[in-house]
Amino acid sequence: MLRMKMLSTVALAVALAAGMAWAGGGAGGGGAQGAGGGGQGGGGGPGGRGRGAAVPAGLGQAMQDMGRMLQALSTNNAAADFTNTQPTLRNIAQFERDVAICKMQNPPTVAGEDAAKSAASFRSKMQIVMRTLVDLEDHVNDKKADDVKKDLTKLTDTMKEGHTEFHVGG
Repeated sequence: MLRMKMLSTVALAVALAAGMAWAGGGAGGGGAQGAGGGGQGGGGGPGGRGRGAAVPAGLGQAMQDMGRMLQALSTNNAAADFTNTQPTLRNIAQFERDVAICKMQNPPTVAGEDAAKSAASFRSKMQIVMRTLVDLEDHVNDKKADDVKKDLTKLTDTMKEGHTEFHVGG
């Protein structure tokens, strides 16, 4: 299990390095998708080379993508359908990538609240989400349907708590 978590971390780091280099040249790069050469059109990669899903360029885009991944994993109990786990594992990896992108952005703040406290709370929630995703990946690989359901519930609850705390969405 520890080896699987280490492999997941390495895979995430590689995916982030490739994705962030494409999205803007690394941490703090500043180049946005869709501006100039390629962006989101034609297959998701630069110039339409079909590299897969477009890499979110900012906090809002990454959060929206996280919501889409949670919905995809939860709809019709897809994550607990072990007949074809590859789409589920791909969605989990994309979700992990989005969490890492969020952690690299300036955290949201709440008007009238201490910025440092808001930042600490945001990072704490992102760490909970990342840990839960790594557990979810293990549970999918181990075909543990009950644990998969618990992980999805924890992800949903954490999302709701964060949205309430930071006054986001409905």
